[in-house]
Amino acid sequence: MNRLSRRSFLLASGAAGLSYRGLATSSASEPGKLARPYKRPNVLYGLTTGSWGLVTPPGKPLPLLQILDETAASGFNGIRLTGYPGILEKNNVSVDQLGDELQKRGLVFSTISFGGHYRDRKQQKEILARLRNVLEVHQKFGATAATFFPSSGVQPGEDEHRAYEDTFRFYNQMGKMAVQEYGVRMGVHNLPGSLISTPQQIDRFLEHTDSRYVFCAWDTAHLLLDGCDIAATFRKSLKRIVYLDFEDATRNPSKEDFVAPNGQRFAGDTARGQFYSSSQDLGRGEIDYPTIMGILAEDNYRGWIIPDLHTVRVSAMESWRIAMAYIRRELDPVYQ
Repeated sequence: MNRLSRRSFLLASGAAGLSYRGLATSSASEPGKLARPYKRPNVLYGLTTGSWGLVTPPGKPLPLLQILDETAASGFNGIRLTGYPGILEKNNVSVDQLGDELQKRGLVFSTISFGGHYRDRKQQKEILARLRNVLEVHQKFGATAATFFPSSGVQPGEDEHRAYEDTFRFYNQMGKMAVQEYGVRMGVHNLPGSLISTPQQIDRFLEHTDSRYVFCAWDTAHLLLDGCDIAATFRKSLKRIVYLDFEDATRNPSKEDFVAPNGQRFAGDTARGQFYSSSQDLGRGEIDYPTIMGILAEDNYRGWIIPDLHTVRVSAMESWRIAMAYIRRELDPVYQ
């Protein structure tokens, strides 16, 4: 893979007139103070709108403009959109207006979470049409990396070999189109219960997809919970990593019911309750992020890192304060 030059990275991150504000004189570690977005040489830290899912009252759309406000106030550089295009439509915001709102706050467009049932040949024409629309948005904002989520795992009675073969063939087709027509590298985001989850499945993915066109957008919590050696996974796929989710987790979650900030309760003895309880604020789980940053530094990684959370515990702002303080204290000294 051709690694983005520093100049190209900085140009892409500042596309569409978006720019960084200078680092605030106050530190994120000072009580009641939050850093503003600022420029690092190599890494952009962003958030995903999906993290506000269990903060928002049930039945209400994600409050996009509030999310942008809180992202900027917490010192992050940009945002990943989930549920596109619905999140824009429900907030009465066009793509052009999104650019204006980002610019007002000194934020940068990161990517759009993309998914589909890729191995269903009947759906592939529709998937490619949606993908073109998403890639056009990336191109508009100068974003050079995208995330796509794998489809569900092999179902009972389904031919496993064919499921993987059809999926990987279509990955290669999508990735080639993205690179050659839009200048965007698509990275797969591993998910529990999908075709790309366990160590064996990740090895299969790396072996049978075209490294020129299909890349990696690893989620560290999912790697941990699915039994992967995170450092080893990063090392063997380092040249293909184009996007990352730094989501912390524990393999020993509480057995108590999980109650989200919006009041939703998830029983502690259910898979969903255990999954939410396993999710931890950045730096408070079991993952050794300084080591991971050291691995990224070895290859001069340039791109996005998203401190993703499937749910926050107190409030979005509190979780992002914790995350940014950890980034400044533990990760920036390793690699910026």
